[in-house]
This record gives sequence, C-alpha cells and structure tokens, in this order.
Amino acid sequence: MVRPKRNMVLFRQNILEAAWQEMLRSTSEDLTMMDLARRVDMSVGNVYKCFQSKDEVMLFVCLRYYRELAELLKNPAHHSLLDVLSAYLAFVNARFNLYVFIMRRPFWHRAFLRTPLADIARLLQFQILRVVALARLLLVRLQEGRAVATEKLPDQLLYLFNSLHGLLMSHHTGLSKSVNRDRDVVSQSQLQLMVVAITHHH
Repeated sequence: MVRPKRNMVLFRQNILEAAWQEMLRSTSEDLTMMDLARRVDMSVGNVYKCFQSKDEVMLFVCLRYYRELAELLKNPAHHSLLDVLSAYLAFVNARFNLYVFIMRRPFWHRAFLRTPLADIARLLQFQILRVVALARLLLVRLQEGRAVATEKLPDQLLYLFNSLHGLLMSHHTGLSKSVNRDRDVVSQSQLQLMVVAITHHH
C-alpha cells in the first residue's frame, strides 16, 4: 500500500507537470486551479491540499524554467558564442508562453519574500542569480581567449539579452513574415551579427 506522504509527493509532481504543460500551450492568465484539477483528475480541494495557491504553483514552474536554463548554460557542448545563442533561442522558443510570463514580471517572486511562500521565492531568486552568473562565465569563456574587461560584461549581457528578446518577439509577432524572410534564416543572420558586435567591440 502506498503511504499517504508518498501519495502527496506524487500528486504535487503531477500537478506541477500539468501546470508546466499548460504553460507550454497557453498563458498563465488562462490557467486556474480548476484546470489543473481536471488535468490530473483530482478535486480542486485536493489540489489545494498540495499547493496553497496558483501563485505557489507558478513559482515552482518558474523555478523549473530557470533550472533548465542553468543546465543549458552549463552544457560543455557549446564551443562558440553562436552555439550558445542558438541553443538559448531554441530553448525559449520551446517555452515561449512561460518566457512571456517571466518577462512581464521579472521580479514577481520578490512579492512573496515575506509571505508563507518565502522559501520557494528565495529558491527562485537564487536560480535567477545563478543563471546570470553562469551567463557571465560563459560569455568570458567563449570569447576565444580575448581579454574581456570585467566592467564591460554587464553591458555585453544586457546587449545580448535585449537583442535576443527582440528577435524572439519579432518571430512570435510575425514580423519576420512581414518582411518576407524565413524565420530560421533571419535567426542565424541576427545571431551572427550579435556575435560580431560582442567579439569586435569589447
């Protein structure tokens, strides 16, 4: 017989997986605890026994996003800046609705640091800082042995992030189609321009 505690762990995992899958298909504004209950074939009351609120569920979903992004940045298979930028673009495209949720409220987790959800909010904050630190290290490593001034790294990261964000939004708003350009061709061209901008202006 499965113990109740183990049941609760499995129920939480199933609910979080259902929330993750829903976020890949739609936006969190459309997601309700009732939707999650239906997806995992549970009563809403039992879902609330596993999680205090939709906010708690979304904090865990965002935590998974940043953990997976950290794994991408740690991947030793990336041998060039172009490799990692292409991988990041593919990563976000596969999770675009969740990306949009995060970008609309990048410091959303801070609202929970003095609430009963403080533990998960702090975990999420740690993962965000970890991703930034990994991105900095990767940027230094992949600049082909060039000496990179430490004070320039924040500007380089911000330039890359803003450029990638613009590229992602142009893809998902149809801007690439409006200029009659294939999305993949546009992506590679834009990514190469970003690499040139970083490696020749440091």
